[in-house]
Amino acid sequence: MNIALCISKAVIGLGFWCLFTCACEAKGAELALSALRSNATLVLSWPTEYVGYYYLQQAATLPATWIMVPNGFATNRLFLSIYISAGTARSRFYRLASVATADPQISREGLFAEYLLNAHAVDSVVYQGRQRNGSIQPGVSFTTNRFGISNSACQFNGTNGFIEVPDDDHFSISTTREFSISAWMRPDTDTFPKSDGRAPGHWVYWMSKVQTGNNCDPTTGSQDEWAFRMYNKDSGETEPDPGTCGSGTPGGRPNWVSIYAFNLCAPTNSNFGAGSRTQCSPAIIGDWAHYVATFRYTGLGITNGQIKLYKLYKNGGTNDTDPFLYNGSPITPANGKAPVRFGKGSGDYFFQGAIDNIRFYNRVLTTQEVVNLFHDQAP
Repeated sequence: MNIALCISKAVIGLGFWCLFTCACEAKGAELALSALRSNATLVLSWPTEYVGYYYLQQAATLPATWIMVPNGFATNRLFLSIYISAGTARSRFYRLASVATADPQISREGLFAEYLLNAHAVDSVVYQGRQRNGSIQPGVSFTTNRFGISNSACQFNGTNGFIEVPDDDHFSISTTREFSISAWMRPDTDTFPKSDGRAPGHWVYWMSKVQTGNNCDPTTGSQDEWAFRMYNKDSGETEPDPGTCGSGTPGGRPNWVSIYAFNLCAPTNSNFGAGSRTQCSPAIIGDWAHYVATFRYTGLGITNGQIKLYKLYKNGGTNDTDPFLYNGSPITPANGKAPVRFGKGSGDYFFQGAIDNIRFYNRVLTTQEVVNLFHDQAP
């Protein structure tokens, strides 16, 4: 895809001249600016449909290591000021770089949906001919990401904010029986004001594909598949026992993060799922952390030497590994009708904090690929 950078305006001082060239490449465009004897302010712009997929990089010489221009990706228009000392020539080279260009270590194999949340919820992957775009609901705003760059992550207000992506077979574990989710998350409170679980509420889903319903009724029944959960400081749980995570530590799961896989519904009572948790590694309020969940399901037991497990990673390391079992009973993932939601599950329960760079793969990521995602420098 060729993308051109355009100069839409130039304010040129007396005696100033600007020489520029624009060379299109498969992953973007390069613009060389050279100035002599004076100062100028240039406005670079690019098509709005590429906002969030590309950002601006600069270099003083070529060849060189490209560096990111701050805030160059949150808008399709960037103001650049060139200051020239008397009698001194100065050049800058700019290019519009894709995320893949920015970090070639991030695997695109099997990536079927990607939400960078840079001032929008557009899916930056065209998979099998279409995108799976999200719809931003009231209560969602844009905030700084883990690098402190503005308008580069989504902020959820904890009372009514969420993003919804319509149901799609590719978001179901059962479609390929191998599935991975990667995301950055920052909680802004240790007790969510609208919490789910046993009264008065002890946790929220911060990303999910679930829909509570009337047991297994064919029309109104539950449509539960998977969900990321974060517990309140008062988790409402009795295990593990006090002291399990160190001398003097409380029991339960205060501010732990977990991933669950569910049966689609339960014939009676509540639906349950199998969970992997950040054992003794609670989320830190106000801090970003990277989470990856991988699922490998082809039935119970072992097939081709692969145990049917799912794993939860935090900040590049494995936190927990579990089978598709709940109290010895099998969990059988199925294809449901629920949408994917960022910031909530089903019902009037909402996450308060920020989420960024969500990626979905139709395969199990390797440990090294998880580490690469943790070290990803893309906004």
